[in-house]
Amino acid sequence: MALNLCPTPVIEHNIRASVNQIVNPTVLQFSLIHSKDDNTRSDHLLSAAAPQWKGQSRLYLLRRLRSSGVQGALLRTFYDSVVASAILYGVVCWSSSITERERKKLDKVIKRSSFVLGCRLDSVREVGARRVLKKLTSMLDHDSHPLRDILLALESSFSRRLLHPQCVKERFRRSFLPAAVRLYNEHC
Repeated sequence: MALNLCPTPVIEHNIRASVNQIVNPTVLQFSLIHSKDDNTRSDHLLSAAAPQWKGQSRLYLLRRLRSSGVQGALLRTFYDSVVASAILYGVVCWSSSITERERKKLDKVIKRSSFVLGCRLDSVREVGARRVLKKLTSMLDHDSHPLRDILLALESSFSRRLLHPQCVKERFRRSFLPAAVRLYNEHC
C-alpha cells in the first residue's frame, strides 16, 4: 500500500512554479506579490514604479555598454530601443493620469540616461504630450477609427479647436480623451 502524503495537483503546481521560476522569474515574483490573503492588489505594480524599475535595470546595461567603449549613435540606439521603450511603454495611456511623484521618478531615470549618453533627452511630460497629440491627429485623420465620430462631434464650428468633453469625475477628466483634447487645443 502506497502512502500518499501530498495530492497530485499540489505536486504538479509546485513543478510548474519551479519551472516558471527558472524560465521566467518575473512570473513567480508577480504571483507572490499578488497572492495576498485579503485579495487586494499591490499598488506599486500598477503605478509608474514598474516602468521605473525596468528603466533602472536597463540603465545598468547602458552604463555597462558605455564603460566597455561603445559611443555615439550606437549607444543612443540602444537607449531608444531598450531603455526608453521600457520607461515609456504605454505613455499615451497613462501620461495624463500619472502623479507628479511618479513622473519625477521616471524623469530621474531619463536624466541619468541623459548623463550616460551625453546629450539632452525629453522628459516624460514632453514625450507623453508629443505621442498623445500624434495619436489624436491620427485618430482624426483615419476614417475607420472608432473614436473619430466622437471627436468630430467635439469640433467647434468657429475654429479648429475641439470642445472639451463633459467630465463629471476627476478620473475621467484625467483619462486619455479629455487630456488629448486639452493638448490639441493648446497646440492649435
